[in-house]
Formats: sequence, structure tokens, C-alpha cells
Amino acid sequence: MTTALFVALVIAVWVLSGVIAAVVLLGRQGYRDWHWYVLGALLGPMFVPIAAERPRTRPRTLERTAHTPEGDLTGVRTALVAVDGSAESRQAIADASRLLGSAESRIVLATVVDAESGKAKGDTDRARALLTECAGDLGGNGGPAVVTEIGSGKPSAVLLQMAADENADIIVIGRRGKGLSRRLLGSVADEMVRRSPLPVLLATAPNTVRDGGGDGAPGTAGSDPAGDKGV
Repeated sequence: MTTALFVALVIAVWVLSGVIAAVVLLGRQGYRDWHWYVLGALLGPMFVPIAAERPRTRPRTLERTAHTPEGDLTGVRTALVAVDGSAESRQAIADASRLLGSAESRIVLATVVDAESGKAKGDTDRARALLTECAGDLGGNGGPAVVTEIGSGKPSAVLLQMAADENADIIVIGRRGKGLSRRLLGSVADEMVRRSPLPVLLATAPNTVRDGGGDGAPGTAGSDPAGDKGV
């Protein structure tokens, strides 16, 4: 092994160890700001104790907005839909609307921002704009009541807490997330299926090729129901 190759290998291991620590110890707890990954890459294995000492975040609801009068919720069926702007989450909204599209139903559109977004107004503003847009797509006379919520913390924990607070009957979530979470942070959908006491419907974006993992068939919007999965 040449000296140059050895040095390159050491650098790769150094960077990878720090990034993995950021993903496993911080990313899955809701800390998703890209600065953590840069810091991990720079500090390498020295970043592990720093990441481990970060406190576990508690699920928090930052904002809740009822876009239509809710009235008496007795007997009203409620779906909590996870929204992140991805094609899969758009399909989740469409699936929820198809299942619970009557005036006797309620759809809660929920998104989760970074655990530290309470300090970053821009993240909350972007989340609010996304939810407002999605709520507008569901608007109309005779349709379901629409509520939007912004939470912060570990995504799966926040969504489960919101579902409990809203007395949801079903959770609808895209099979895959958007951006970094799609490949590095693990599948929030999978964790929801494992932990949720409620039925979970997994939505797949249109024109997604079905593979061994069960994504939608070509040219279709495939959604797979996952039965009651206990904690």
C-alpha cells in the first residue's frame, strides 16, 4: 500500500466515522441541520462523544391551525398525514382525501422540523407555507375538516404523539422521505409501522417502479396498508 493510498484511507475512515455518528446519534433524534454533518466530518471519531452528549429531544408541537371549523368531533374519523413536500407525501394526502373525503371526516396535515428549529424562524415559516399550500388543495365545500400542525423532534415520535393528541384513526405517510432522510436517516415510515398502535398506510408516488420492497407499479400510485403494529 502506497503512502498516498494509506493517507486517503485514514481520511476516509475519519470522515465516515464522524458522519455516521451525526446520522445515528443526532439525525434520528431530530437534529438534521447540515452543520452537524460538516462538524462530524471534520472532527471524525472525536465527534462521537459530542453527539452522544446531545440531549434526546422530546416531541413538541410548535403550531396548530384549524383551517376549517372543527365543531363537535364525536364520531368524526381522523387521518394524520405526514407532509414533507416529497412526491410520496403528496400521494399520502391524496390517499387520505380519497379515504376520508367527506364532511364527517378530518385530515390533520403534520410536518416535523429540525429539533432546534425553535431557534430558526425560517424553518418554521417554510413548514407553515408548505402545510398551507397542502391544506388549500384539500379545501372545498363538503370536504373534510383540515388541521395543520408543525412539530419538532424525532420525526416518528412527534408524529405518533400528534396522532394520539388528535385521536387519529389512521396514519398516512409516504414510503420514502425527502432529501437526506431518504438515504441516511433511516426510514421514518418503517419505524412508524413498527411502533404505531394505529393502522399505517404507506403511500408511494406515482410512476414508481415496484421492486422487491413493494413500491408502486409503473404508472400507478401504489399505497400499502400496514396493519395495527404495536410498540
